[in-house]
Amino acid sequence: MPISDITIIDMKVLSFGDYEKIFTESGHSQEQSTDAIIRNTTGLSDAQIELLSMPDYNSLESAAEEQVNRSSEFYFDLDSTPFNVESPALYDPLPTVETIKYTVPTVKVSRLMSTITDTEKMPYERSKFITKACSGLDDLQISALSVRDWNMLQGRINDFLQEGAGSFQTAR
Repeated sequence: MPISDITIIDMKVLSFGDYEKIFTESGHSQEQSTDAIIRNTTGLSDAQIELLSMPDYNSLESAAEEQVNRSSEFYFDLDSTPFNVESPALYDPLPTVETIKYTVPTVKVSRLMSTITDTEKMPYERSKFITKACSGLDDLQISALSVRDWNMLQGRINDFLQEGAGSFQTAR
């Protein structure tokens, strides 16, 4: 479809599995990964992307950046929807999972994670390992998560790995 026939472009939500594939295949090229995210979320072809005006491309690039950098917590706040950090609802629920019940990692799990080597072909192996340990999600569920839900999970899991016990105490 020629670009002149398009007046509105809807962006679909990017899954973490698609993002991981894009990141791996782009060779860490910002331009290639941005174009791949735009292709994946809009359905535009490379030829159509190249025919976009720069202001239109810049808008899509900004929306793509938001998609991979924002947490679902941001969107809950935007919708004025309460967010439970202890047992968060997924903003984009999976067919079999709507909320996450965290398991705090043990020192053993953290040390096992440290033995995993991320590679060019598998850049998120450590993160996926600790996410499975803390969330109970399996590989297919993690791949199906929206990037914004993945980002939300990573924020809390990083808290578990970095913060002291006092950070998790509730006021009485």
